[in-house]
Amino acid sequence: MPLVRRATLLKVATIDGDATDVEVYGRTKEKAAHAYTGALTLRPHIAYWAEAAVPLAGELMGGTEDPRSNAVDILDRAIGALPAGVEKIQCRWDAGYFAADLAAACVERGVDFAIGVKRTAKVMAAARGLGRYTWTPAVGMEDTEVAVIEYLPGPWPKDAGISCIARRTRIPAEKIPTARARKRRTIDKHQLALALEGRIDEVYGYSFILTNLDVSDEEKLAQAEWWYRHRTDIEELNKNAKHGTALRHLPSADHRVNSVWMWAGLPGCAISSWIQEITGTDHGNGRGRRTVARLRRELIRIPARLTRRAGVIVLRLPPGPNLLVTVLPTLQKLPAPG
Repeated sequence: MPLVRRATLLKVATIDGDATDVEVYGRTKEKAAHAYTGALTLRPHIAYWAEAAVPLAGELMGGTEDPRSNAVDILDRAIGALPAGVEKIQCRWDAGYFAADLAAACVERGVDFAIGVKRTAKVMAAARGLGRYTWTPAVGMEDTEVAVIEYLPGPWPKDAGISCIARRTRIPAEKIPTARARKRRTIDKHQLALALEGRIDEVYGYSFILTNLDVSDEEKLAQAEWWYRHRTDIEELNKNAKHGTALRHLPSADHRVNSVWMWAGLPGCAISSWIQEITGTDHGNGRGRRTVARLRRELIRIPARLTRRAGVIVLRLPPGPNLLVTVLPTLQKLPAPG
């Protein structure tokens, strides 16, 4: 089982990069800064191996530092941390990483990428398209379509096969979000004005991706957009690190100590994922993993006692089902490290 899973993982490795804000306390925190929320924060910048849920590279940044400043370095370190034998590498980044140098770095390294696009006036104008685009139903989303539109920012690589995917979701006029809602910013301002005046019955919310993936037909296009949509899994991985391995606590005034704290916690996420993958307790698809906190509760904190019978040590567990009965025999069968 572990060998089959490993072979599957080595076919394609997806790197997801993202930064997450951690609130800290005390004015003496080195590099701490007030985020847009007003909270004093530091910013762990982490790249994960998505299929294995394993952190590959990271850096503890200041609270308001732009993650684009070291995204290429994080990408290189993540690639270097992947095991030997990976056949293909691809990566996903949200609109906070909308930068030509990151795209160029992916192209130079032979990495397939998808990067979110900021909703500027130019890309919104391109999405209108005057009816010249063919829209395809999106996978797993109602009232949502995708299309390849004619948009590529000036400094981005021109001969790298980069396409812009637009996704639009139909929103009835009576369900338009309030002025402060984030979703409202996805609506074209011209459509929004007409809907608020009662002149049209529906509007579209848009999002955009720049990618060098093959989107030459409708099926590949829909699949590429669906694959990119799962980039949000990294938000759960960051949350898991915060609440499972104490990444939400960065206790020192010394930035170097806090960096060590971050790296002391991230291996806990990796160990949790490795245990579940090796023992097949993640439902076999890599997306049903327990959080670190849940694994600690169901596996590590199981009450038990050791007894001896006829010279044999016996581990006596509490009655009823528990995860240790499944995990322990599988781990005991693993060969000793060479």
